[in-house]
Amino acid sequence: MDRLRSRRRRRREDLEEELRLLASYRGQTVTKTVRGMMYYQKALELQAFLDMAKDEGASRNFVMITSKTCTNS
Repeated sequence: MDRLRSRRRRRREDLEEELRLLASYRGQTVTKTVRGMMYYQKALELQAFLDMAKDEGASRNFVMITSKTCTNS
């Protein structure tokens, strides 16, 4: 009898441990996914900022070139 109870107890403990591991693996995957999405969002924001800065810089240079050309004429 004790042997049977011991086996059942061990089996139950093993199943609980496997369940904990499965839950932690799934949680880790979700965490990595969310973290990756956050990094992706920051990368897109940075890219948009740099694109806008390039556009503003290009338009400023265009205005400066145009005004210098008009002044020199």
